[in-house]
Amino acid sequence: MIGAEVGCGRHAWPEARWPARDREAWAAARLVGDPLDADGPAGHWRPPTVRLHVVVYGLWLDHLDRTGELDPMLAPGERATAARLQAFITELQAAVAPVTVAGYLANLAGMIQVLDPSADLTLLRQVERRLAATASPQRNKCHRVVDSGLVFAAALRRFRQLQRATAATPRAAHDLAFRRRDALILALLAARPVRLANLAMIRIGQHLRLENGGYVLHFTAQETKQKRPLELALPAALSRPLQHYLQHDRPLLLGANASEALWITVRHQPMAASAIYCRVVATSQLLLGQRINPHLLRDCAVTALTEHDPEALGIGSRLLGHASRSVTRRAYDQGRMLVAQRRHVQMLQMLAASLRDAFGP
Repeated sequence: MIGAEVGCGRHAWPEARWPARDREAWAAARLVGDPLDADGPAGHWRPPTVRLHVVVYGLWLDHLDRTGELDPMLAPGERATAARLQAFITELQAAVAPVTVAGYLANLAGMIQVLDPSADLTLLRQVERRLAATASPQRNKCHRVVDSGLVFAAALRRFRQLQRATAATPRAAHDLAFRRRDALILALLAARPVRLANLAMIRIGQHLRLENGGYVLHFTAQETKQKRPLELALPAALSRPLQHYLQHDRPLLLGANASEALWITVRHQPMAASAIYCRVVATSQLLLGQRINPHLLRDCAVTALTEHDPEALGIGSRLLGHASRSVTRRAYDQGRMLVAQRRHVQMLQMLAASLRDAFGP
């Protein structure tokens, strides 16, 4: 989590850099007591929840520091003034989608609540609800769904192009390595759209294993949202790009550091989920002219399956690790809407063609 890489070139402060008051409050919040003692308010947060809240709070502290507004002597709640929140929101809006900004504000509010239980969070909660309400119309994803096969092909093509490129300097080689990393992340997500938290936690040998000549992802029940173990064989087309990344790009990005994390930042540290999110969005924009976030790729995968085979809903459920088909069906319904729209356009084109044949252009 150290030096978490995020969009717009910002880096979340690691816990070790937080003001002493904040570190002490966080340590108390994370305590898990014995049966006779009360647990801290964040004592039973799951690891993905902890990681997300720590990153968002680190972004907040980084912002305050860069703008000259960080007073380490103030309580966490006292720092969240209207002016500071507005400046933070403006910076986030330049880097991530509105719904993500709303989510970050909710995480910030949750973090301040456990660090400073007496804080008045009325303003922060009001701002977060207003942003969430404004962003909610964008959650209609039908018009943003892209065939995951196209995404996969574009990402692999990008990887191969970068593989053929030559680097005249060590810096250029480093630049090519992290760009190939980004293309590989997008290709893997297009083929096997695991949740962002699982993608970020992948460790070589633990979650990513080479079995019978191919790569397989393994996640235990405790590591998945649905509390069900998940095992996904990666497509053969990803084997060579993964081998190249593991043998050449990852060591270059890792430098002298040691880590089993699969994804490494340009600063030689494991990538945080927020960093992966931003790189997926940026890479999809570059390759496809459209911002596609990691969660949307889950919809894309199921839509592609059910569009070609309406009976494939069960396969989509297993691919996404859903316990119930009803969850997957929401993406399936978007796919059916998309098919209906395409067929309507085709019908209009056929009608226009017949009219031209009958009456001329």
